[in-house]
Amino acid sequence: MAKPSVDQLRTLGTIATDFRWNMSFATFPNAITPPSNTEINLRCTSSDIPHATPENGQKVTVRGLTILEPATFDYSGTITFTFYETVDNFMSLFMKSWRDATWDSNTGVASNKVDLQCTINLTRLDNQDNQIWLYTLIGAQLADPVFGDDLKSEKGMILPKMSIKYDRFTDASLI
Repeated sequence: MAKPSVDQLRTLGTIATDFRWNMSFATFPNAITPPSNTEINLRCTSSDIPHATPENGQKVTVRGLTILEPATFDYSGTITFTFYETVDNFMSLFMKSWRDATWDSNTGVASNKVDLQCTINLTRLDNQDNQIWLYTLIGAQLADPVFGDDLKSEKGMILPKMSIKYDRFTDASLI
């Protein structure tokens, strides 16, 4: 097979980019006061993409000949969102309220699991901001809130990171 030509590449159409997307909570955890979805999306600078991990693939060997049996896939996982922080502590307050509802380190009190979980959507967009692909994280809960990198004497920004564990995800084309 010959390598692709420029004329062939031109037939591909518009390439999907990694900076056209939105992040939103379809539902917030019941244990906290929900912040503004618009504000969270505005501050979200990066996100992993959920993916299914293959499990249980088996090799079958008979008299020295080996074949692979198909694997099942695990749709649970962890992803990380990165945000800009502002001097009103918007993201820090949101993450702290969720963390404290998950476990109060002074009393040992915790909210019920059902009240800590939520549903999060990641939506990829085309060049006109039309939705083209949707990832939905189901049973999402706070795994590891990091309120920012080290404080230092250099000019820099506080970039909180929020790792989220989820029971499963769905993904689908919206076009």
